[in-house]
Amino acid sequence: MNKILFVSRYPNEIDLKDGMMQRIANVDAFFENVERTYLYISLTKNLSYSNKLLGNLNIIELNLFFHFFKICKLINKNTVIYVHSLWNYIWIALFSMKNKKLVIDLHGVVPEELEFYNRNILSWFFSIIERRLINTVSVMIYVNTTMKDYYLNKYKKLAKKENYVCPILTKNVFAQDNDFDIDAFKSEIGILENNIVFIYSGNIQKWQNFDMVIDSINKLNNVNYKFIILTNEINAVNKIILDRCNESKRKQILVFSVSPKELSKYYSISHYGYILRDDHILNRVAMPTKLIEYLYFGIVPIVKLIDIGDFNKFGYEYIFISDVSNDLCPVKSGKNTAIAEGLLKENYNIKELIL
Repeated sequence: MNKILFVSRYPNEIDLKDGMMQRIANVDAFFENVERTYLYISLTKNLSYSNKLLGNLNIIELNLFFHFFKICKLINKNTVIYVHSLWNYIWIALFSMKNKKLVIDLHGVVPEELEFYNRNILSWFFSIIERRLINTVSVMIYVNTTMKDYYLNKYKKLAKKENYVCPILTKNVFAQDNDFDIDAFKSEIGILENNIVFIYSGNIQKWQNFDMVIDSINKLNNVNYKFIILTNEINAVNKIILDRCNESKRKQILVFSVSPKELSKYYSISHYGYILRDDHILNRVAMPTKLIEYLYFGIVPIVKLIDIGDFNKFGYEYIFISDVSNDLCPVKSGKNTAIAEGLLKENYNIKELIL
C-alpha cells in the first residue's frame, strides 16, 4: 500500500476540544492500520528535530528553515501527501509535487476568513497560495456540498480534479452512557423539572457573537429559563456575565468547562442552543461540530443565519434569534435528531477514496 504523509500536527487529548483537531483525529481513524507520517512544520518552533514512532504511526516535528532538506526527503519518499487545511499547505507550497497524489482537506475558506478579520494583506497572500494549490492538487475534500459548490464556482479548473464531500463526524460525543441518570444530573447542577434549558457551547471569538448571546439572555424574563454556557474560556465568560448581567439573571446562568466526552450530559437536558453566525461565506460553507451535536440531541438551534453549511437543505428546525421569547416550550426536535443520525450513518471511507 502507498505510504502517506499527513501535513499537520498530530492531535492529542487537549487538542480535541478544537474542531479542526477533531476532524484530523476522525480522518486518522480511517488510516490506523496504514503506515503513515505526520509532519508538523513550524517557522519559529521545533528548532530541534523530533521523531516519535508509535507502531505504524510516525510523528515528526521540525523547523522549515533548519530542516528544509529533511522535509524534501519526506515528501520524496511518500506517494500520497494529505494536507489538512491551507494553513498547513503553506509550508510545502514551494516543494515539487511531481508524481505525487496531493490531497487537500480544506476544513474552511482561509482567504475569506482572513478578510473577515480585516487581515487583508494576509488574505491576499493566502489567495496566491490557494491558486498555487489548485494548480497542483489531485484530490479536493470538502466538509459539505455548499463548500464544494463554492470552490467549483471559484476555480473552474477544479471540475477536472477529484472532488469529494466527506463530513466525517466524530461519534465520541454521541455515545450514550447506559448508567447516566438524567434526573440525578439535573439535580446535581441545579436544573428543576419545569426548567426550559438554553445552551451555548463555544468561546468568545468575534465570529461566535457571544455578546449577542448575552444580549438575548438579558432580554428574557422567564424565571423557568436556565442558561448553560460550556466554554474553554471560563474566566473571561464569568467576567462578561458579572459585568453585563444583574444578580437575578446571573442566578439563571450556569458556566462549565467540560471535556468532549461530557458534552452529551448537558446536551441531553437542553431544549434550545445558541449558534449565532453572521451572513458570510465563512459560515455558509462551514460544518460546525456544535450544530451537529445540537441536532443529534434534539436541540432546536437559535440562529442568526439559517444557511449554515447544508443544514437548511436538510430541513432542520430552528428559531431566529429575534423570535426568542418568554413563552417557549420545553421541546425536543425529533426531526433534528433524524438529520444528525442520517449524517452519522453515512459511510465516508476516505481511505478508499485516496489510496
